Amino acid sequence: MSHQLKGFSLSVVIHTAVFLALVGANSFVVKEQRPIVIDFSIEKSPTNTVKDTVPPALVQDTPEKKAVAKTVKPRVLPPQPHEPPKRTIATPAKASEVPIPQDAPPETVDNADSPAQAASTERTSVVDAVASTTDAVKDDAGGVKAATNHTPAQSVPTKELAQEELKTRYFNKHFAYIRDLILKNISYPHVARKMGKSGRVTVSFVITSDGHVDNIKVIESSGCHALDDNAVETIKKVAPFPKPPITAYLVIPVTYRLD
Repeated sequence: MSHQLKGFSLSVVIHTAVFLALVGANSFVVKEQRPIVIDFSIEKSPTNTVKDTVPPALVQDTPEKKAVAKTVKPRVLPPQPHEPPKRTIATPAKASEVPIPQDAPPETVDNADSPAQAASTERTSVVDAVASTTDAVKDDAGGVKAATNHTPAQSVPTKELAQEELKTRYFNKHFAYIRDLILKNISYPHVARKMGKSGRVTVSFVITSDGHVDNIKVIESSGCHALDDNAVETIKKVAPFPKPPITAYLVIPVTYRLD
């Protein structure tokens, strides 16, 4: 008896579980519906952000009311009588009143232009011209006499001309010699040759009256101190030079070039 009760209760439990499973499955299938999708995309306008998925069969078309156009009858105006055009009559323009010219007073002529006075004026001018010419001749003669008596003759700067002439002679005679003497004694510095340096040095110096050099300056550098110093030392080494009549100022360029 106990075995039958156990079997019956077990079958009841199994059937109940199967029934509940079927009921749950049916309820889940019935409740499944398509949701409404709302799109909040920034790129789209607000009017297109909501998308409704209701089938089109449920949407009822509302009939649009057609606007009834009212016919307006035109208003007919009664005919009006035509007025004849007015004729314009051209009236002659009134003659402008022109003032009557009055007689101008007669011009008075000066008596200074009479022939007698003109002749006297010409005689006076001729006399004045002769007198002025005579005075000018006298003044010129007197001026020359005064200049010879009182004005001293200007002194010619013979000293300056002599100095320039002496300087020119010295440069023409000794400049080539001084230049060649300096260039012959130039030796390429070992440091500059090792570094591969080359360039042009322009040196200025003063030759005093005893032939020695003074105030040696590099007015245009080669970009290498070894080359600049070599040019200055060479000028000091080959001095003194031929004695100038006055202090001489020379500018000599020296070019250093690697073969």
